[in-house]
Amino acid sequence: MEKLTDKRKCRQLILLCAVAYFVSYLTRLNYAAVVAEFIAESGLPKATAVLPVTALSITYGVGQLISGYLGDRIRPRHIMTGGFAITTVMNLLMPLAAPDIMLMTVVWACNGFAQAMMWPPMVKIMTTALDKETYNRATVLVSYGSSSGTIAVYLVAPLFVTLSSGWRTIFYFCSACSLVLIFVWNIVMNRFERDGLPQPELTGGRKKEIPAPDTKASDTPKSTGTVAVIRSLGGYLLLIMLAIIIQGMIRDGVTTWMPTFIGETYNLGTSISILSGVILPIFSIISFEITSFIHRKWFSNELLCAGVIALAACICAVLLTLTMDGSAIFAILFSALIVASMHGVNLILICMLPAAFGRFGNVSMISGLLNFCTYIGSAISTYGMGKISDLFGWGAVIASWIVIAAVAALACFLCVGKWKKFMEE
Repeated sequence: MEKLTDKRKCRQLILLCAVAYFVSYLTRLNYAAVVAEFIAESGLPKATAVLPVTALSITYGVGQLISGYLGDRIRPRHIMTGGFAITTVMNLLMPLAAPDIMLMTVVWACNGFAQAMMWPPMVKIMTTALDKETYNRATVLVSYGSSSGTIAVYLVAPLFVTLSSGWRTIFYFCSACSLVLIFVWNIVMNRFERDGLPQPELTGGRKKEIPAPDTKASDTPKSTGTVAVIRSLGGYLLLIMLAIIIQGMIRDGVTTWMPTFIGETYNLGTSISILSGVILPIFSIISFEITSFIHRKWFSNELLCAGVIALAACICAVLLTLTMDGSAIFAILFSALIVASMHGVNLILICMLPAAFGRFGNVSMISGLLNFCTYIGSAISTYGMGKISDLFGWGAVIASWIVIAAVAALACFLCVGKWKKFMEE
């Protein structure tokens, strides 16, 4: 299939996807951004107040599998439109459900399913339209949308908390943004399609057979779809999935709990502690560029690159432990570096890795499967870190980051040789 060659149209498509990803993060992270304020208002334990975030992580992860499956069978742009329509409604309902934490959890769980309808179809659109080099660069630029969305929500949330004397208004604002995005997305995509945007081949339920491998170079059996990936990589795929689970645990766990950690440890107000979360995505944007550079120049093997970055996160967690009794500035700095490192791992394993499975004919499904692992980790961490903090304090939480980051690095390093062979085949 021919790829999009007009550089101007490529830039426009990437920009549109980045804007869509920006809005998806606005409408997904807004509760996490104000959870410290909600805890202060409701008096609920941290592990209880964060149940909506945990539920969203679970349904978002499961929804990745469903969305990935549908993305190879239904036009991806329509799946994304449906996702934004549902998230618009759920953001309207969230403040109305308060203070009933169980009802809020149900609403946010539905939002998780809606949010899952964004990334796998978007990957399908970009891998269909863009060549590999452009796609790799596009993943970096689209990831700016997620970081920018995180910055925006952590900047806007304290403003709404202060001006409206509460946390609820942020949800109405985000719902309005999502509604606008629905119209922009469909208007621009219609124009792209009229101009000849390459369209994905939909399987319609039939698996696409992979090309027969060179028997001299590989003994990988002929198979189809996701089964072929599992057979080709064997148990190493489980190690890759473990590394992805751990990066989800650390990335989303630190992002969710950092404002509460900073506020409780250094006696800062909720608005100031929420604002401290802005630095995380700023560092993440820098991380995307550094990770992309390292991947291009030094570690072209994705698993080696991810392992090195995970090891850097482990070192930063050690430094955080050593400086925790000092200034809040050190805590914010090393927390930001940990999250930035895990965003780098995410860029490699979630954004760039799926493109290697193009020959299997179901990039959307593979993307959904790998992203599903991220939110297994996210669900574990959002509840688990709050519970560990309630029982043992924040020092124990940070110690857990050191251990699991080291495990993620080891899992990646063990896969380096197998991944090299897989790419050569």
